[in-house]
Amino acid sequence: MDAKSFKGNRWIIISGKYEGVEKYAVDELYKLVQQHVPYILTVYADDANPEDLKENLRDDLKNYNIIFIGTEYSNEYIAELSKDGIIGFNKDDDTAYMEKQENEALNRSKQGYAIKVCKSSLNPERQMIVLAGAGENGVLYAVRDFGHYYCDVYLHSKFRMSGICVPFIEAMPEYEVIEIPAVKNRGLWTWGHVIYDYRRYLDNMSKWKMNMVTIWNDYAPINAKEIVNYAHSRGIKVIWGYTWCWGEKVDPKNKEELEMWTKRVMDTFEAWYSGTGGDGIYFQTFTETSSKSIDGSSIAGLVVEWVNHIGGRMLEKYPDLWIQFGLHATSVKDEYIKLADIDPRINITWEDAGCFP
Repeated sequence: MDAKSFKGNRWIIISGKYEGVEKYAVDELYKLVQQHVPYILTVYADDANPEDLKENLRDDLKNYNIIFIGTEYSNEYIAELSKDGIIGFNKDDDTAYMEKQENEALNRSKQGYAIKVCKSSLNPERQMIVLAGAGENGVLYAVRDFGHYYCDVYLHSKFRMSGICVPFIEAMPEYEVIEIPAVKNRGLWTWGHVIYDYRRYLDNMSKWKMNMVTIWNDYAPINAKEIVNYAHSRGIKVIWGYTWCWGEKVDPKNKEELEMWTKRVMDTFEAWYSGTGGDGIYFQTFTETSSKSIDGSSIAGLVVEWVNHIGGRMLEKYPDLWIQFGLHATSVKDEYIKLADIDPRINITWEDAGCFP
């Protein structure tokens, strides 16, 4: 197709801030749209444009089909669309989001989003697409589901096969969805040594809206901080896993060994992981066994004592640390009620919960 024939009917992208997760979302959107059009897409970053350019741009927007992408805080156009009631968000995801910058980290991680394809609010003869997130992660998820469920499924299966719509060339069917994840943390547990290319691994996780990875290593990787930074740019939290006596000879009834392991766990975290920027740690103890007791004492009771003691020491020094306890159900299923005494600040991750009836 001749690019000149699209003069006056082109798509442009108006983004919010061009950094972090939002930058990645804009880049992914650009790749999605560019494959369909015979001209070079123009992208304007709302936070990078000087005021005089913004004013000129606003006057000229009526001539284009527009994709607005960002949050209510990063993109002034999305803020206006939200204020005018043209787009909205799932209210379950809005509490802290409405409190603008009071909790910046929480605003970044908000996952709800709105997608809308409709006539442009600036010119009814043009169209607009709004990909709005309640936070940075929500912006990325809007792009993902726009690609998966609108472009790939809705357009390709329902319209393109019958020749009704060629995406971004012919008129796009109207569409609207407001979503929020049913599960807050979604991700993978993996041994570190089987990740051969962490960038591709994390990119693929992001493609399917996963937002947490637990990586277990015998020793911290030399590029641990680099991995964390890359994961965060994809909206993914990194949990570093290492042993709290798993796989080693230990006497859980010996108080001296408990103190020795407490020191070892603390020293390992401080030497290897505390400076990586990771979001938490994951550990296993002595529950991976078919036995239910050790020398007459239940494993369930012993592990509660160990986890609370070591975890409590860590939380005294690092109160915001996210600690995940990897628990094998086989050894505790007969007395699982004792697990109610686990420190509520420590999350249990079931490793073989399938052993339950």
